[in-house]
Amino acid sequence: MSQKIRCANPDCRRLFLPDPRVKCQRYCNRKECRRVRKRQWQRQKIKHDPDYRDNQRDAQQCWMEQNRDYWRRYRDRHPGYVKRNRLLQ
Repeated sequence: MSQKIRCANPDCRRLFLPDPRVKCQRYCNRKECRRVRKRQWQRQKIKHDPDYRDNQRDAQQCWMEQNRDYWRRYRDRHPGYVKRNRLLQ
């Protein structure tokens, strides 16, 4: 029988049974913890892998070119965001 371990997500820290097929499992299977693990992996990948970093930059630029009016539409749909931003300026 496997021993329970504590989730590495600081907001979770729940005990869980690791999957025996995953050698070094540190995060539980909750959706929030999977997101934290993925974000951490992406930060490390961008920091250490220039090809991945370049690919991410190119993908973001391509998306921005295809969605030039994104922020205008966002502000139209979220008037509270606009109001708060104006108050903070």
